[in-house]
Amino acid sequence: VEEIHEIIKPCGLYPAKSKAIAELSRLLVERHGGQVPADFAALEALPGVGHKTASVVMAQAFGVPAFPVDTH
Repeated sequence: VEEIHEIIKPCGLYPAKSKAIAELSRLLVERHGGQVPADFAALEALPGVGHKTASVVMAQAFGVPAFPVDTH
């Protein structure tokens, strides 16, 4: 987590994001054989992955039509 912390520090909200990335990585290996799942529900079950992030992954990595929306 500390190594991730230093890498992503410029992005903001890095303490929580570092923990989420570490846990997400562990779960990808444990539950998905190290592969990113091509399924909205499986993606959204991972720490730090909401619908917007899942939509970006599905569209960019798997060619699934999706429309990521940022509500801010």
